[in-house]
Amino acid sequence: MLDVQEYQAVKKLLSVQDKQNTELAFQLLESIGFESVDKELAMLLTNHPEAFSRSAKNQWKLVLELVEELSFNHESLMALPPEITWMKQLTQLTLNNNYLSELPDEIGELQALRKLSIHHNPIKKLPTSIGNLSNLKELTLVGTELKQLPMELANLEKLEVLSLIDNELEELPRCIIELQGLRKLILKSNKIKRLPEELTRLPQLEILDLGDNKLANLPFDLARLKSLKFLYLERNSLPIKEKERISEVLQQSNIYF
Repeated sequence: MLDVQEYQAVKKLLSVQDKQNTELAFQLLESIGFESVDKELAMLLTNHPEAFSRSAKNQWKLVLELVEELSFNHESLMALPPEITWMKQLTQLTLNNNYLSELPDEIGELQALRKLSIHHNPIKKLPTSIGNLSNLKELTLVGTELKQLPMELANLEKLEVLSLIDNELEELPRCIIELQGLRKLILKSNKIKRLPEELTRLPQLEILDLGDNKLANLPFDLARLKSLKFLYLERNSLPIKEKERISEVLQQSNIYF
């Protein structure tokens, strides 16, 4: 097992962040082994996809269990390993501009996760296990080719921010009513033609962005949205009378047509 000097040497090698030193550090850990790990080393062993995948392949559960944030942007990442289930302390996961075509079912086991951000990956649907993320507060899926949302999304009772910009959504599920803590709903640049009446039953909603869709009207009971401060409706197909109705019933809101 690594002694104190070797442990610090491994950290130093990983901190340099070049392939040669990283490879040497991994070889030392793989050949000598270790009984414990601190958060600093855990971060160094998972701070880019190759290191993360190698730690998972080595079954270094002690390492993955300590990671609180994981951010891989513009890294050509194609898949997440099933060992992601060991990341019980992970609170923030950012996977922007990669090549992920799906999320593993195991993602639902990240019970500590509070923020999930995935931009510009070719993900056409979400696993139903997404509904198991009971502590999730912010879900951002931008430019991911989503065509529909799973009904299990309704289980995200702590969700406050849902951003689904630039996808292929044509409708919003009626189960949206279950997201009673939702404050910000961003649906800009989709293909939505109609919205469920249940949308007006979100008492905490402050920001609603529906720009660049195909809406000809909004739900009838808009007056229920007492907390709504900003409503964005640019580049839709709303007739003048519908715009006048919306302006009348939402006088407390800043509306942008």
